Amino acid sequence: MGKGSKIPDRWLDYSNVGRPIEGTQLIAFKTPLMQTYNAKLTESTIFTPDNLVELIPNLGLIIDLTASYRYYDPKKDLTADVEHVKLITQGHVVPEERNVSKFKKIISDFVADDKNASLLVGVHCTHGVNRTGYMICRYLMDCLNLQAEDAIKRVEEARGHSIERKNYTARLRSLNSQDAQEIDYARNSWRNRDSSLSTRYSDWRTPSSGAVSRSYREREYITRRDYDRISVIRSTSWNQPNMSWRNPNVYGFRDQSSRYSTERPSYSSSSRYNDYLLRNDHPDYSRNRR
Repeated sequence: MGKGSKIPDRWLDYSNVGRPIEGTQLIAFKTPLMQTYNAKLTESTIFTPDNLVELIPNLGLIIDLTASYRYYDPKKDLTADVEHVKLITQGHVVPEERNVSKFKKIISDFVADDKNASLLVGVHCTHGVNRTGYMICRYLMDCLNLQAEDAIKRVEEARGHSIERKNYTARLRSLNSQDAQEIDYARNSWRNRDSSLSTRYSDWRTPSSGAVSRSYREREYITRRDYDRISVIRSTSWNQPNMSWRNPNVYGFRDQSSRYSTERPSYSSSSRYNDYLLRNDHPDYSRNRR
């Protein structure tokens, strides 16, 4: 037996399969191992793809999050009626958002098909606990609107093991905190006099990055960098203004070469920009007015 048949670290410490997660068609399990691994396992610890299908007869889809192809070959080891999707996700680090988005779409597309109503979606990484738990929690939170604590509890109870990676659970809880802030802003958006120029959740007058040391509200003026990096919706839908005003050329900056200077700018007297200054009681309004 070759080097590729080494049993994954701590694989024997986890149960083979959990229970279906409440309110979903999801079920988590550790990775099954092809038969070449059997010689290094006792009869009671063998867990092959065939064993998996026997334990979950209504399994319709497997989402494989492992970053390895050595554990089993889906073309050879799985029956034709079980669909397999490989979504390579690195362990130990919080999964990338693009992988989370793909994961949610795969599940949403599967469950949206009426013919799959009685089938389960199986999710596994090496142990079926950490990456698997994080991804399923993200689905519960983002698609089913569960709070982080509820999602974590459901996943851990169904799997029979706790999510061990503290950076995973910390990320899940931080997302909940961000959602609460966004909801609070949305509920109080009527207080913002410039709500028509705002993004859905954030103040358009606040720079979108840490490019400057202090925000606009903490200074008495905005800089060219502030204005250029304002985060706004780029849509031109019926309730959005013409976004052409974001082009600095519209306002004829006098010194294009120092457009990103953090010094106090000398803006032109563009009527639309002065309207912005006037709406915000900006101290530069009287100086720019002609």
